[in-house]
Amino acid sequence: MDAWDIFNVVIKVVQAAFQVKKAVEVRKEAKYQTDILRQEAKQAKEDAADERQQGLDEARRIRLKSILNMSEMKSDIASNNILLSSKTALNLVTDEKLNGELDALVTLQNSERTAENYLRQSQKYYQNAALKSASSKNNLVNSVSNSVLNLSSNILKIAQK
Repeated sequence: MDAWDIFNVVIKVVQAAFQVKKAVEVRKEAKYQTDILRQEAKQAKEDAADERQQGLDEARRIRLKSILNMSEMKSDIASNNILLSSKTALNLVTDEKLNGELDALVTLQNSERTAENYLRQSQKYYQNAALKSASSKNNLVNSVSNSVLNLSSNILKIAQK
């Protein structure tokens, strides 16, 4: 082995080291992106919980408003000397109760749909994070393996001269 061969071996070692270094940097970037995806998934879960709570709070507010409206109706009906047991008066109060409950249930349903969308998005973030993590690990292992194989092959070629 002469000086030229040694020089070629050194160049091949340096090239392999740079390939490994680049693969490690790519892995670090992928890990950073994976961490961001996991954080976004966590935030989406929190948003889903917040949305559900807001839906419950709004439904409760709607129901209370409906109860207040029914009380006012009953008071107005009584102040006008109309019997609350009369069909028309009873229908008005019952309709208010049913409409209030329907509004509350629609609010809850809409809130639940939005929360489910947040949870689906969260799941997508987690899946993308897992794929990115696995892919970057595989790329790192493949890059290191290829660098070592190429280095070994080049050293063998030089040694066989």
